[in-house]
Amino acid sequence: MKLFYRFSLMLLALLLPALATAHDFEVDGIYYNINGSEASVTFQGSSSSQYNEYSDSVVIPATVTYSGTTYSVTSIDRHAFSGCKGLTSIDIPNSVTSIGTGAFSFSGLTSINIPNSVTTIGEYAFKECSGLTSVSIGNSVTSISDFSFQGCRGLTSIVVVSGNPTYDSRNNCNAIIKTTDNKLFLGCMNTTIPNSVTSIGSFAFSGCIGLTGIDIPSSISSIGRYAFSSCSGLTSIDIPNSVTTISWSAFNNCSGLTNVTIPNSITTINGGTFLGCTGLKSIDIPNSVTTIGDEAFAGCSGLTSITFPNSVTSIGELSFERCTGLTSITIPQSVITISDFAFSQCSGLKDVYSYIDNLSLVSMDSSVFILYYFANYNKRTLHVPAGTLEAYQTDTKWSQYFGNIVEMEP
Repeated sequence: MKLFYRFSLMLLALLLPALATAHDFEVDGIYYNINGSEASVTFQGSSSSQYNEYSDSVVIPATVTYSGTTYSVTSIDRHAFSGCKGLTSIDIPNSVTSIGTGAFSFSGLTSINIPNSVTTIGEYAFKECSGLTSVSIGNSVTSISDFSFQGCRGLTSIVVVSGNPTYDSRNNCNAIIKTTDNKLFLGCMNTTIPNSVTSIGSFAFSGCIGLTGIDIPSSISSIGRYAFSSCSGLTSIDIPNSVTTISWSAFNNCSGLTNVTIPNSITTINGGTFLGCTGLKSIDIPNSVTTIGDEAFAGCSGLTSITFPNSVTSIGELSFERCTGLTSITIPQSVITISDFAFSQCSGLKDVYSYIDNLSLVSMDSSVFILYYFANYNKRTLHVPAGTLEAYQTDTKWSQYFGNIVEMEP
C-alpha cells in the first residue's frame, strides 16, 4: 500500500507541470506554442478561463526569439485572449494569417484592425465583445465564420479594406458583404443596406441592441435565420414584396418591435420568426401565407387578436403559446392542421371564432388550447358555424377548453 502511495505521488509530481501549462514558452508577457519554425500566440496555463492575464494594450511581435531560435508568429490560437476583460487593444502583426476559434471572445476590446496578412477568422473569434465599436477587415480575409462577431452589440463601424476578393463594404455601408453572392454578412446599428444586396445573412444583425430601424431595399429576396434576433431597440420593420423567404427565428426576442409589415410574397412564417416579441401589438397575416411555423409568435404577450386569412392551412406547434394578451382568435375554414399547444397558455383568451364546418377533415392535437395552471375555461366562448354545434360539443379537443359553445348566424 505504501509503495502504491509513493508511486502515485511521484506520478502526480511528474504530471503537474504538464497540467499547469498549455504553452511552450513566454516572452515579454506573451505566451507561445511552437509549430516547427513558427509560433502561435496562446493563453497561459492549462485553461484559458483560469489563467489568462492579458490586459491593457498588447502588441504581438512579427517574430519572437526563444533559446536562441527565432520564430515567425503566424497565428493566434483558439481562446488565446478569451475572457480578458482588461484587454482594450491588440496590435496584430502582418505575419499572422489566422485567428482561432474564440480567440478574443468575451474580451474587453474596443476596436480591432485585422491586417492584410490574415486569411481566416474562426468561429466565435470575437463573440460577446460587447465593448467592441469598430472593426476593420484586411484585404486577404477569405473566411469569416457566421458566429465570429456574435453578440458584438456595440458595433458602430465596420469596414472591409478595398481589394478584398471575398468581402466588401460597398457604398460606405458600414457592413460586411459577401461579394460573390451580394449577401449582407454582418451589420451594425449604423448600417445602410445598398440596393445591390440581395439577401441578409444569418445572424447579420443579431444582438444589435442599438438598431432602432432599418430600410430593407426591394433588391432583398431573403432574410436569414436569427438575422435580427434580440435587436431589442428595433421598433418597426417594413419588409418589401421582393422578400420571399424569412428564415426561422429571424426576429425572435425583438422585444421593442411593435409594428411589422409582412408582404404578400411570403407563403410561410417560419418557426420562431417572432418568438418573444413582447411589444408586438398586432400582426396582419397576408392571404399569401399558407403555413404558420412552430413557435412563430410564441411569447408575443402584447398581441390582443389574431385573424388568419383563408389561405392558411396549417398552424404549427406552440405557434402562439404564452400569448397572454390574446383575447380573440379567428380560424378560417381553410385550416386543416392545428398542432399541439398552438394556443396553450393564452390565459386572456375569451373568444375563438372557428369557421371550420367539417371537423373530420382537420388534424388537430388534444392540447391546442390548454392552460397548465389554475385552468378556468368558463369565461371562454367558442363560436362555430351554424349546424355544427353538436359536432364541436362532442369533440373534446375543442369542447373541454370552452365554457360556452355557440353557433354563429349563417
